[in-house]
Amino acid sequence: SLLMRGCIDTIFNCYPLVWAFHGSRKLNARINRIQERGLRIVYKDNESTFDELLAKDGSVTVHQRHLRAIVIEKKKKKNGISPDFMKTIFSSRNIPYTFRSNTEFSACSVRTVCHGTETLKFMASSTWKLLPSHITSIKTLSSFKHSVKQWTPQGCTCRLCKTYIANVGFI
Repeated sequence: SLLMRGCIDTIFNCYPLVWAFHGSRKLNARINRIQERGLRIVYKDNESTFDELLAKDGSVTVHQRHLRAIVIEKKKKKNGISPDFMKTIFSSRNIPYTFRSNTEFSACSVRTVCHGTETLKFMASSTWKLLPSHITSIKTLSSFKHSVKQWTPQGCTCRLCKTYIANVGFI
């Protein structure tokens, strides 16, 4: 596992917000294949599935790590410790009343895939909604990061996670 973390993970953990938007399903499959090969070498296991190898390692896919990095950046903005350029990306809304579905960040209107759903602002909003409320309510960044590292993103709606059906498209 140390070999895996030292050689392979460092490549994809560097600039996760850039890697998160490569947008190519083919490249994502290659990244997963590299991660799978690394895990097979580390655990000397040629029989297990990729998901079983991830469970054995106690890790998640590279894409899921990128989703974690996105919500951490959003939390930094909420705590007022993000860089100035990030503050312009994540706009907050200040509502004095509370609803069940109330979120503290403005929703992003989408007009196109390229300038809508494939942007950091949209991905951060949609990924933030996937977080359980006990994680979003954590006040300190260090506790939040610890909880997010235990969280496995499920239900992502990005292009990489959607199911593709031939002659139909993404569903």
